[in-house]
Amino acid sequence: MKVVFKNKEAIVIGQKDFEEQHIFESGQVFRFLPAEKGYIGVAGDKRANIYMQDGNLHIFPCDESIFPFWRDYLDLDTDYTAIKDTLSFDDYVKESINYGSGLRILKQDPFETLISFIISANNNVKRIMGIIDRICTAFGEAKNDTFGTYYAFPTPAELIKASVQDFIECGAGYRAPYLAQTVKSINDGFDLEVIGEMEYSDAKKKIQQLHGVGPKVADCILLFAYGFGQAYPLDVWVKRVTRSIYLQDDCSLKEMSEFSYNKFGEYAGIAQQYMFFNVRKNGLPETIELDRK
Repeated sequence: MKVVFKNKEAIVIGQKDFEEQHIFESGQVFRFLPAEKGYIGVAGDKRANIYMQDGNLHIFPCDESIFPFWRDYLDLDTDYTAIKDTLSFDDYVKESINYGSGLRILKQDPFETLISFIISANNNVKRIMGIIDRICTAFGEAKNDTFGTYYAFPTPAELIKASVQDFIECGAGYRAPYLAQTVKSINDGFDLEVIGEMEYSDAKKKIQQLHGVGPKVADCILLFAYGFGQAYPLDVWVKRVTRSIYLQDDCSLKEMSEFSYNKFGEYAGIAQQYMFFNVRKNGLPETIELDRK
C-alpha cells in the first residue's frame, strides 16, 4: 500500500474495491453523510472527508499519526478482489457484487456499534441517524476541525449520565430503557473486549445478555465491530432474499443462519452485505435460476 501525505490529507494510491456510497449507505454505519466530494462522517472521536478521485482514496484531515485508525476502520488491508472472486460462484451474490462492487465491511468500535444497533431495531436509517446525532450532541465531547464543531460518540462513562427520559427526548422511544440498562451493564463491568476472543456461537449468546440485543442486532455487532465473518444479520430484506431465492418461505431463522454458513462459510456476512445493498436498492429479482442446495 502506497500512501502519500500532503496538505493534511492522506492519499492511498491506486486503492481498489472502494466506493464511498456502497460503503456508507449499506446499513452498517450511521454518522456519514454525502459531501461535495464523497462522504464526511465521524467514527468514534474522529471526523474525515473520505472520497475517491482519479483512482486514489483521499482521507482529509489525516496525517501519519491518524492514518492507522482510518486504515483499520476502512479495512484497507483486506483483499476484497479475492473475496469477491470466492463468492462469485453464487449467481445472486455475483449479481449483487457487480452492483455494489466497492463495498467493504467497516471495523467499528464495539460500544458505538452496540448502541447504534440497539437504536436500529425496527427503525429506518433517517430516524436512526437523527437519534444517534442527538445523543452525541447531548453527551459526546465537542471537537473542532477544518469543517467546524462536531461531537464524538460518547464513551460509556459519559453516556451513563443519560437517563431513560434523556434517551426518550433524543427520540429512542421504546428502546430508551434498553439503552439505559445496557449502558449501566457496561459501566458495571460487562466486558465488551472479551467478545472478540470467543467462538462465534458463544459470542452471540454473550452479547445477547445485554438489553435490546436480539439475534439480528447481535449479528450486526459481531460482524461490524468484531469481524465475525460468519455472522449473517437477518433483517427484513435479507430474510426475503434468503427465503425466496435459496430456501422456502416458511423456513426458520435458524435454518437461514445454518444455510448461510454452509453456503458461504467465513464470508457469509460479506455475502449478506452485498445482497442487502442490492435488494434494498433494487428489490427482489423477478426471475433468477439458482441451485437451492
